[in-house]
This record gives sequence, C-alpha cells and structure tokens, in this order.
Amino acid sequence: MRTILVPTDFSNCSADAIKYAIQFAAKTERKLLFFHSTFLLIPTRSSNFAYLNAVKADRETKLKLLIKYIDKIYYSLNIKRDEAITKFVVKFGDSLVENITETINEQFIDLIIMGTHGASGFRKVFMGSNTTKIIAHSYCPVLAIPHKYKFSEIEKFAFASSDLNKVKKELKQVVAIAKKFDASLEIFHVVTEKGSLKKYEQFNSKEFLNSLTHHYKFYKLSLYVIDRGDKNIATVIDSFVKHNKPNILITLTQKRGFFERLFNTSHTEELAYNLKVPLLAIK
Repeated sequence: MRTILVPTDFSNCSADAIKYAIQFAAKTERKLLFFHSTFLLIPTRSSNFAYLNAVKADRETKLKLLIKYIDKIYYSLNIKRDEAITKFVVKFGDSLVENITETINEQFIDLIIMGTHGASGFRKVFMGSNTTKIIAHSYCPVLAIPHKYKFSEIEKFAFASSDLNKVKKELKQVVAIAKKFDASLEIFHVVTEKGSLKKYEQFNSKEFLNSLTHHYKFYKLSLYVIDRGDKNIATVIDSFVKHNKPNILITLTQKRGFFERLFNTSHTEELAYNLKVPLLAIK
C-alpha cells in the first residue's frame, strides 16, 4: 500500500491539509505518515551527552504533541484513526527540506500533501513558502491544499500546459492520474505573449484533441486555448478555475518558465491571486 507524507507545523493551515489528506487516503486506500520537523537552539558549551539528551527530549515531546494533535483532527471528522495504516515521524534539524527528503527516501513516500499559508494559496505555492521549497527539491509529487479548502469527490482535473507542442508527451503522467480516479481532464493553455495568438489561428483544436484521445485511449479529455488579452495570466487561470471548477489543478514543475512568467510580472499593482483549488505539482 502506498504512503502519503503529511507535514504539519500545528497551524490552522496544516490542519486543513491534514483533514484533506485523511479523506483522500481513505478514497485511494493509502497509508498516512504524519510528519513534524523540530529544532531548538542548544548552547554550544553543552556537552555532547547533554546535547543528545536535549534532542531526544524535544523529539519525544513533539511526538506526543503530534499524535494528540492528529487524533484531535480525526475526532473532528468523526473518523476513527486506524493505527495499522498511520505512522508518526518527528525529525530534528534546522532544514525542513532535508528532513522531508530523508523521510521520503526512508519511508518510500510517493505523495506529499501539505498546506499553503494564507488564503491566496496558488500565489503562496510559487512565492517563497516552505511548500515552494518542497516542490522544488522533491522528486515526489506534492499536492498543495489551500487554506480552508475542504475535500470533495475528485471528478475533474485541469492541466495547465505551457507548450501545446509538447502536450502529448506531458500528458503521459497526467492522464494516468485522471484514469485512476475515473475523472475527466481539461487541458488548457494560456497564450502568454501578445501577438503569439496568430500561430494558433490555423490550429485545429478538435483534430488535436481527437489525436490525444486516440493516443491515450482516454475519452474524458477537453482542450482550451485561451487568449489572455490584456489580462494578467494569473487572472486568466483564476477565471478558468472558477468557471470550470476542477477539483485539482495539475502542473509539471520541470517546466518552470511558464510559472516564472506567471508570477514574476512587471506589473506594479498588487494582484489578487485567489485560486482556492488544490494544486498537484509533479515532475
């Protein structure tokens, strides 16, 4: 049985992700490993024996706190925790990324579910949060859950393609995920540069979609090519998600150019990135 790693810092944001993970794991028949990274400053004059005792005491304290915290969340969901498929890990160290990376390798993790801080979750994922760092350094897929998002049946995925010329290759992983959930998959591409829409004038989206459908033998595909016009790309994606209401938005993180253009804009106004849908980042 596959295992999901669920990091927590005991914040309300991570609690939302834990609730989602518990219900997601139940639907997908996965184990759960609840994780906390701890660190405290110990005076350098302390002996090695005192240092090791302090580390041990801190880990034991945090482990008890973690178990109590998780059990409280299970209770709030009116779900009984199955001890056979839940584990707890507390690692000591000043690098969250290194601690999580070690745990992924040690525990054979194949998915991370974690929260994004703040209501504008999509922006936070790509702008300096711990989630950003985990996405950047982990070879394991990361499912980022926006603050206050509640689990729902997964019936529709949306995939943001940065290059339609490469979408057939990109879809290999994405279609496999959609098939597992028997969900539909909406592919969308935002034309990011002014004037570049001309190259799509002769683009036959119906013919292209048919070729993808037959190639993957998957008949729940749809395709959208969107001209952003004078709108910010984030605003276009936000509108697409609000209108089409996917349960999860999928991105491929090895193609960073698209998202660098998305968030590293030259606009001086404060942009409202209000996407409130889980984001699955895969490599």
